[in-house]
Amino acid sequence: MKASKGKRIAAFLIDYLIVTLIQGVLLGSIIVYALLNDKQKIIILGNFISTGICFICFLLKDLSGQSIGKKILKLKIQNTDQTPRLSKGKMILRNIPILIWPIEMILLLSSDSRLGDRMTNTEVIELNN
Repeated sequence: MKASKGKRIAAFLIDYLIVTLIQGVLLGSIIVYALLNDKQKIIILGNFISTGICFICFLLKDLSGQSIGKKILKLKIQNTDQTPRLSKGKMILRNIPILIWPIEMILLLSSDSRLGDRMTNTEVIELNN
């Protein structure tokens, strides 16, 4: 059965919270290091690095067909034609539109799929067990 919009948004928010925590820890560590060693210019570089790492985390979050948020809520990505193979490249491509997440949310709320699903012919389903 196709996953509800509410569960999909909740899974996204769980993933977003996790990535935000990762970025906070990374950036916080860099800021503390920079302040303790009188190297404030590192803070700007650290912000770019931590943001890049978080973007990579979002791109790779569904490689197994389930992000942490999807696992918690018992959701899974599948091909719309229900063929079993989900390639890693397809999962990365599916997450590129997350860069424009406000548009992704509008598409999800106004229809049953987001741009990433449409680009890769995938859908999110609820697991029975």
